[in-house]
Amino acid sequence: KSRERYKPWRNPMKLEGVLEKIWEDGDDRLYRVPQKSCSEARVVPRAAIPARTPVNGLDIEPLAAYIAAIDDPGVPDAPVRWTSRRSFEVAVPKLTAGQVVSLQIAFVNGWQVDRGTLSKDAFGQMVLEPECSECTVLLHYDGGLERRIAIWLSMGTLAALLGWIGWERFRAAR
Repeated sequence: KSRERYKPWRNPMKLEGVLEKIWEDGDDRLYRVPQKSCSEARVVPRAAIPARTPVNGLDIEPLAAYIAAIDDPGVPDAPVRWTSRRSFEVAVPKLTAGQVVSLQIAFVNGWQVDRGTLSKDAFGQMVLEPECSECTVLLHYDGGLERRIAIWLSMGTLAALLGWIGWERFRAAR
């Protein structure tokens, strides 16, 4: 009896008692899925970053090393703190040789990093290679080329509209 239109679960009660319920409203429920960390950033070996996307749902080979790496209890956390809607900080722990920070955030052009390099993995998520260890790295989204083009188009449209209004007033006054 969920209010959600799309009902993908045949047995919605199967999670009851298995996972911790964190919210409920009628038949709508949210459950907490246990994981090592709630942060969007994970320290992983560079070799664990997936090199290719799976061919289908049965092709789990590209994910095996990555899943093992993000669940490794011996690897320190890399907490994320959002400072605005377009920027966040990653508290990079002490890294060993060959380790990077995997950010479970979609990579899009326009993200800038103050210390290190940012790239995209095979799943389209961010991979941060910081230039420092035990430091804070700031990431900021500036919108990239798309945002600059949109701003110029908007300004051009506004200028054309104001010019047209001015021309119409000039013609009406003659």
